[in-house]
Amino acid sequence: MIHPGHISGHKWLPIDPQGTRNGLGVYLKLARGEPVHLPDNGLVTLHHVHADDVAQLFELAVLHAQQAMGESFSAVSPLALSLVTCCKVVPALLGTDKPNLQFVPMDQMNNYISGKASSITFDHVRHSPNCSITKGHRLLGYTSRYTTEQIYAECLEYLIESRQLSI
Repeated sequence: MIHPGHISGHKWLPIDPQGTRNGLGVYLKLARGEPVHLPDNGLVTLHHVHADDVAQLFELAVLHAQQAMGESFSAVSPLALSLVTCCKVVPALLGTDKPNLQFVPMDQMNNYISGKASSITFDHVRHSPNCSITKGHRLLGYTSRYTTEQIYAECLEYLIESRQLSI
């Protein structure tokens, strides 16, 4: 069994630094230095994974079927990042100053983001995923090729190249 983190890729936006799938909104705000509202203290975590790393773990499980049989593995980047850290990574990749973060109680997030986005953020706050690749590494030789920072960099590069995001 393979449990993937938040799957992302070149044209597949990761769960954004606000913990939503709200399109370009948070990326634009971070690029422009506009306020980004985070729930509570912003320290809940997201654990991303590049689609290529998920495929790599499936391939390793097939190649090492004896070791994989009856086991479960996490397909994730090496480290989970907090919402605050994600909000710092994105502007740094865009060459802008530190983010303009504003912290609000989770029950007030729907005052700042849409109901659906607020619901997605609440789900991430509730679960705050943080997984380990240790077992996959030990039994199958799995090592993530992409860090969360690299996932954001690849997606931001695509958004800029495709002119969806301009800074």
